[in-house]
Amino acid sequence: PFWQQKKDEKKGGWGYSGMEHLNAYDVVSEQARKFMASHIAPMVAILDDLKVVAA
Repeated sequence: PFWQQKKDEKKGGWGYSGMEHLNAYDVVSEQARKFMASHIAPMVAILDDLKVVAA
């Protein structure tokens, strides 16, 4: 799949200090982790609602 290929891409080239060890895969993965962590409560509530609806 597309993202698994990106995981091994060359790191760096961003032009920002502190990002030399990152490639696009790393940046997007980190953003996704932060988003999930900060939005976990509403997501759990939505999933609970879906379980009730599906039951």
